[in-house]
Amino acid sequence: MTDISTVARDLINTDPALAAEVHRQILAKTASIGFGLTVKEAAVLEYLRDRARESDIAPSFEEIMVNLDIGSKSTVHRILTALEERGKIQRLPNRPRAIAIVEKAA
Repeated sequence: MTDISTVARDLINTDPALAAEVHRQILAKTASIGFGLTVKEAAVLEYLRDRARESDIAPSFEEIMVNLDIGSKSTVHRILTALEERGKIQRLPNRPRAIAIVEKAA
């Protein structure tokens, strides 16, 4: 089996334009989209806002994972932790589904 670094090296040597496009697309998926949020973080925040409008109950990690096509609950946890560190949400410790969206006053 060939490892990813060998494939990447071969791609760069044989087709630098394609390698540059792949790199651009990878950066676009992980880049910040404003206010220091990644695309996934912004999507989760928007989903939380939508759910808050519909219900007083925050979504579970499973619901976030399924509705936003996120691969694992640990990724959801990482995204929520990042949103909390950036001051976008607030979570209460030891309470399930205790997520509040922090709206800054303008």
